[in-house]
Amino acid sequence: MRVDRLPVDVIADLVEDGVRRCVLDAGLALDQIKTVALSLPGIVEHGTGRVRSSSIFRDTNVPLKEAIVQRLGIDTIVESDANAITMAEHWSRPLP
Repeated sequence: MRVDRLPVDVIADLVEDGVRRCVLDAGLALDQIKTVALSLPGIVEHGTGRVRSSSIFRDTNVPLKEAIVQRLGIDTIVESDANAITMAEHWSRPLP
């Protein structure tokens, strides 16, 4: 399946399926998951999880966080891939 330039509902369905599969494979229940974190290329509005622009979506100003929360009922964080990498690097540095 080609995953670029798709509507938010299709991408959100794919994310939902992937999260549910990972949770099941980990031997957990969905109600044991506190937060889902997603990253994707593009411009993402921090906090709201609104994707202002991305090569993944056909549309602009996509409410991705809302779509995932609606499907899973779990708090969701959406960040750009660049911000996610920067945060991971920051968190993985040893303390002085």
